[in-house]
Amino acid sequence: MLVGLVAWCVPSSAGSAEEVSVPETRPRLFIHREDLGALRFRCGVDRYQDDPVARSLGLRFGSQRESLGPLRTAAARILRGKAAADDLWAPAMMHLVTGEIGRPDVFTEFVARELLDPDRRWFELDAVAAFDWCFDAIDPERRLRITDRFSSGLEPFDPAESPVNNLRFERKLVSLAKAIVLTDSHRTAARPEPAGKVRTAINLAGAYLEGPFVRFCQHRGLMPTSGGNGGAEETNLVLAVELWRTGTGRSLWPRLKDTLGRAMEHYFYADTEDPAVQHGFIHDDGSDIPSAPGRSYRGFTPAVAHAIAANTRDPIATWYAHRLLSDASDPSAADIDRYQWVRLLYGPLDQPEAARRACPLGRDFGGGWVAMRGGWRPGDTVVLFDAGQPFWRARQHFDAGQFQVYRKGRLTIDSGDDVTFEAITARDGRTLIAGQSGDWDNYFQATIAHNCITVADRLFSMSLYGRPWPASGNQRLIGHDYEPSNDDRVLTGRQTGRLIAFETNSFYTYAAADLTAAYWPQTVRSIERRVLFLGDGVLIVLDRLHASKAYSTKAWHLQLPAIPQLVVKAPASSPASVPGDPVVPRDLNHARQVHGVGDRAGIWELGDDESWLAVTQDRGRLFVRTLLPEGARRRVVGGPMSPRQIPAGPRAGGTYHGGEPNGYEHRLGPATLPQAPNASYVLGRPVGLGEEFGVGATWGRLDVLPADPAEQVAFLHLLVPTDADVQQPPAFEFVRRGSKAFIDMDWDRRKIHVELSLADGPPGRVLLVDALTGDTLFDKSLAGEVQPNLPIPGGATISTTGPAIDAPAR
Repeated sequence: MLVGLVAWCVPSSAGSAEEVSVPETRPRLFIHREDLGALRFRCGVDRYQDDPVARSLGLRFGSQRESLGPLRTAAARILRGKAAADDLWAPAMMHLVTGEIGRPDVFTEFVARELLDPDRRWFELDAVAAFDWCFDAIDPERRLRITDRFSSGLEPFDPAESPVNNLRFERKLVSLAKAIVLTDSHRTAARPEPAGKVRTAINLAGAYLEGPFVRFCQHRGLMPTSGGNGGAEETNLVLAVELWRTGTGRSLWPRLKDTLGRAMEHYFYADTEDPAVQHGFIHDDGSDIPSAPGRSYRGFTPAVAHAIAANTRDPIATWYAHRLLSDASDPSAADIDRYQWVRLLYGPLDQPEAARRACPLGRDFGGGWVAMRGGWRPGDTVVLFDAGQPFWRARQHFDAGQFQVYRKGRLTIDSGDDVTFEAITARDGRTLIAGQSGDWDNYFQATIAHNCITVADRLFSMSLYGRPWPASGNQRLIGHDYEPSNDDRVLTGRQTGRLIAFETNSFYTYAAADLTAAYWPQTVRSIERRVLFLGDGVLIVLDRLHASKAYSTKAWHLQLPAIPQLVVKAPASSPASVPGDPVVPRDLNHARQVHGVGDRAGIWELGDDESWLAVTQDRGRLFVRTLLPEGARRRVVGGPMSPRQIPAGPRAGGTYHGGEPNGYEHRLGPATLPQAPNASYVLGRPVGLGEEFGVGATWGRLDVLPADPAEQVAFLHLLVPTDADVQQPPAFEFVRRGSKAFIDMDWDRRKIHVELSLADGPPGRVLLVDALTGDTLFDKSLAGEVQPNLPIPGGATISTTGPAIDAPAR
């Protein structure tokens, strides 16, 4: 493959702004002159069919013809009109494949004309790459005019550049690409200034990329810093590495193989292969979260999986690369055609891909994130746990410790959709708090809008950016984007927790996090969350909280995407056991309503006999049971969740749930405060709503509070994700003896016994016994440390020229 053919690579030295060299020959971006013969050989260009270098590399003549044909069609279509943004990839690649270095053709003429078009004010990456790929075939006079246009817009890297500011970071990367292409283009005595600017831009980029940038990628882990901005973020990070590798020969991949090189894993683990959940893990800002990489056909995005796979041989990136840009039935087929340059540039990837059905059920993504799966069949349960992601982005949510559950629907959610820049006066929208103009982010970012714990002290007030923070009991408020520095201690104040235990096996995945750093020391002395996911059916969440004051309001929150139902148990024979069969779930209004505006909205108090709560979305259902604290106050707050229609704009006629000024959907205080304000929004003419807008729509939440004041509280919850046609949760027994909790239940022909420590020391134990034979199937103590990830198994090598060979079923 092309990435292995760069003969002039030199070792990287991190840190200082040393003089960085650029290859003398062109092309320089993503491909080099010595690779062109192999590229043409693979594309089946006749005059290269006997190329000895290509044959010595084991390449197959014509193996990429299937990709060349659609690209040729797309290029011809582009040549017949005026190029739009991102259109120059196809004709430029056609020149590389079918043209001759230094000889003009219809493709280079088109590229030159477009780059000199006075109406083109901004050059995107496709324009820079096209100039590089066609450089030698453009006549010197026009070439000099283009270089002058490029050099006037150079923006060099600053040491404090934030990689999470996607728009600004992308501009800097395009400037770096320009600088690489322009090196030597102005080297004349009469034009020293542009040449100096170019050299400075490249040297500053080296100091930044080989220092702060690498450290950021290593701290970030595999998950994007925001679900909705993840695609742009991972594109920019991989693009930066590829520009630097091909433009200077200094590869950062060896240092980033285990972090950025695994950036496709979050897609893999989020994909439930169910039509009700056609998106990745949704968290923080943004509302466009694709279910697979590269689905946003723009710039370098379609090449991300291919670039990772080609440089690291990562089996999951390879799995995606084999499937991207290959579906002719895709409604975006025209875009797929014009992006076939990706497959030509990086393929064929003759290496094993991930054997999906055999992959581990749990994954530590690093950077504070853990994913857990019940299996790899379509519709199987997926759990995401935030074990303390550092605070990277100004609009990141204060939600350390939150978890989400997918099973044939989103059963627990990040509450609220990102409309902060859409529900604004300029677009005939508005955001309200208690019926008055307010900032939607005050709810959207708030801890109380997530599956977290809040701790509120009425004597302790909070503010952010000099403005009061209205959400009750919020985690520690942190502002502004992260800015890299040569001193890693900059992360100290932005850390929100740390993973202290992780393990996965065929029977369960377990993770524990110390979340103390996420909270104010004025309200919390320590807090720890443990999450145990047993098989495909039982999720146990244990929280140990030591508050600074006994009288503070401590609340455990679970966000509900739809109005819940009650499941009433038969009377218990003893306080320690929970016998009897539950009845069919019944409406919430059978519970005692303590506040509200009718039976569609309000606050309900759950009684002792109303032990289970059930919430249903799409074809999934979640049963929820509070086991600790004993005698806990359980209140459900929510409604009316009335649908509205978007009146104008690109999404006119679409439905949304923005809440009501006097509603209960987005309450900023726990359900024990009936007069807490509600956040809401109204849309007018939104223009930037993503494809996943609406999945954060919430009916309300469950709030659990201890019955009596105490500094130390243990919250223990049993959550059972299952199918919507399952009417009742499993029978189980729960006993607390001193500092230990014991749970026993029958599940899937097995008897499950779980021991959990409510104090310091060994965390607990899991025992599984065959219900028919009584044989012990599994007996293990829970891990007290972070264990390494299990390897991703590789399947068969996939042919890129025809049907997959022994490909794992999907």
